Amino acid sequence: MIKMNFTKGLLSMTVLIMFFCISLVFAESKKEVDAIHDLHLQLEKVHASIYANPDKTVATNKLVVALKGVKDKKYAKDLKKASLVAKKLGNAKDQKTRFETYSRLSEILEKYIKANASSGMNVFYCPMVKKKWIAKGEKVRNPYDSSMRECGNKL
Repeated sequence: MIKMNFTKGLLSMTVLIMFFCISLVFAESKKEVDAIHDLHLQLEKVHASIYANPDKTVATNKLVVALKGVKDKKYAKDLKKASLVAKKLGNAKDQKTRFETYSRLSEILEKYIKANASSGMNVFYCPMVKKKWIAKGEKVRNPYDSSMRECGNKL
């Protein structure tokens, strides 16, 4: 009788531990999904900011935090590099530097964005200005030249 109760108790404890471990995995998965969603939101905000007013300084603090929040081991180096470039983008004092830095950021994140294509984020390229950008959706919204807003293609 004592042996049977011990076995039942051990089985119950094992089930509880397994449930706890599964809960942790789901919590970490949700945290990562939220971090990726935030990254995409911040990337779209940066694109919208440059598109709307290319002469204005771009706020990138939230983008830097979002880049650091994504824990994708496969793209860890690119995400780290991107966070450094995002800081430079936020500090860019002139339009030329801002455009070059934004294009560089887009190049660094290109593989990551393409690997997560289901997010709706895409990388675009304009052959006229020879620069890339990241934006949500399929529509070409070139941030680099107001006279060529539809110039470019999705990569």
